[in-house]
Amino acid sequence: MLVAAEKIYGSACLDGLKVAIQGVGNVGERLSRLLARDGAELILSDVDNAKAERLAAELGSKVASTDAILRETCDILAPCALGGVISAETIPELNARAIVGGANNQLARPEDDARLLERGILYCPDYLANAGGIIDLHYQRSEWDRTAIEEHVASLGETFREVIARAENSKHPTGHIADRIAEERFA
Repeated sequence: MLVAAEKIYGSACLDGLKVAIQGVGNVGERLSRLLARDGAELILSDVDNAKAERLAAELGSKVASTDAILRETCDILAPCALGGVISAETIPELNARAIVGGANNQLARPEDDARLLERGILYCPDYLANAGGIIDLHYQRSEWDRTAIEEHVASLGETFREVIARAENSKHPTGHIADRIAEERFA
């Protein structure tokens, strides 16, 4: 999200940015707390509306219905619940400048990546946005070192910067570029 803010507004600062979070389960709730700490203005949504209401009251945030969250005007949309929510049907209704979320398989179809590019919406591919979880799990299972985790997770921001730069240079969607980078690194 810091890289998205930097790209959109020229500053890697979340203070004052409006972030709509779809799903406040394990990932979404943690994200909400981190963003609130950093001064972001939050709009929360969850199928368990009572949970979203409690968290919003605690954090001084707003709540939107599960039907409305994707249409909320925001700087960053963070899908942290179901996959497939970014689709040919929902993309025209999005009012976000960027999408950076923890849900897996956010795009309903691969071509939705190009649809986001056409709309001018910066997309951080889900597997890049949520890679910190698997990195943390890896280090927990192999001589856990907090400094190594933090350095590895911080490198994800550099990867997103590379994705953005290569996408801009090639005029390809960010998901396409992220896939190419992953293939290069695995090769």
